[in-house]
Amino acid sequence: MSPLPVHEQPTSHINAAIYSFTHEIPYDKRRINVTMHTNHRLQSKNTVTHIPDLQLIISRYPIAGTGKRPRPIVKWIGECGFSSDDSSMIRKLREMTDSDQNIDLALMISVREIRWQQPKDGSIIAETLRSQPQLDYDDFIPVLDSKTMFGPVVVESHTWIHVKEIRYTVFERGTDGHFNFSHKAAEGVRYVSFIILVEI
Repeated sequence: MSPLPVHEQPTSHINAAIYSFTHEIPYDKRRINVTMHTNHRLQSKNTVTHIPDLQLIISRYPIAGTGKRPRPIVKWIGECGFSSDDSSMIRKLREMTDSDQNIDLALMISVREIRWQQPKDGSIIAETLRSQPQLDYDDFIPVLDSKTMFGPVVVESHTWIHVKEIRYTVFERGTDGHFNFSHKAAEGVRYVSFIILVEI
């Protein structure tokens, strides 16, 4: 199943920003290549395959005639999910960073929603929706105004999506060689978190 647009949007903005930043750094682009991948396979040493939502890869090219091209190195990984899925994202990040010591930064993007419920069976809204032709994609595009960046999506007076904030948490591999995903302070372990409020 392909990811939903609301899931892909935060990583696409990060992808564009990093691409712009890395291409402004003066380095020999014939010898080093920095690429960003979204939803790209990551093969770990224990043969387990992961598909992180975002990864930054550095490839090195040897001088002609000096040997084989070294294997590309994954330096950053990222996962994006909804607030109800934070523990699943942390579990995936932990598995990926434990299996590859080259990864030194892990990004978790959490789309936090106001609690959602589908219309209750037998309710006026449910009956109204059942009596109408199937809705089109365009019917679920939210109206934008000066107070909101996205949503809420309201159809037949029922709120389908209401994004409250997008939380970015950046974890760095500690001096002890491990990541701490518990958000608790520990010597040699660092993380930073920042929030983009969707509604003003």
